[in-house]
Amino acid sequence: MIKTFDNHFEKVGDDLKNILRDSNLYVSANKFSIYGYKALKKELNKIKNMKFIFSTPLFLDDTNKNRKIFAISKKSISATEFEIDLKNKMDNSYIAKECKSWIEKKAQFKAVKGNFAITNMIITENETSYALYLGIDEFSSAGFGYKKDNSILKPITKKP
Repeated sequence: MIKTFDNHFEKVGDDLKNILRDSNLYVSANKFSIYGYKALKKELNKIKNMKFIFSTPLFLDDTNKNRKIFAISKKSISATEFEIDLKNKMDNSYIAKECKSWIEKKAQFKAVKGNFAITNMIITENETSYALYLGIDEFSSAGFGYKKDNSILKPITKKP
């Protein structure tokens, strides 16, 4: 049965909290935020692994598509504009260290190359269940429904 989330009354993050234990997590998204990690930290520490692909090219200069850059854009890994209040707290360094440790143990990151389109999605998979979430653009507290974002009607669908 397909389920729809609006991230205002029914939050994707709450649903993920119920199914992440002992799962493999596959994510394709535009952004990864340490505050997304913080929002699901307890559950993410219990997954088997995560494979994340940035769905937009990160290592190409916007002005010159052939010139490679060797740094990840801060806009792709730092707080979204809707997480600024979280960014202004004094625990950034602590969260970043925890997230770094978790990434080293459980996560792999890659970025799309060239002008290929990849659908943003989250897939969870364990021995007893499988779920696909479509319509979630970012791995962030706003993307999980815990912070306000600028969407009026942006449904996220889950297909178990």
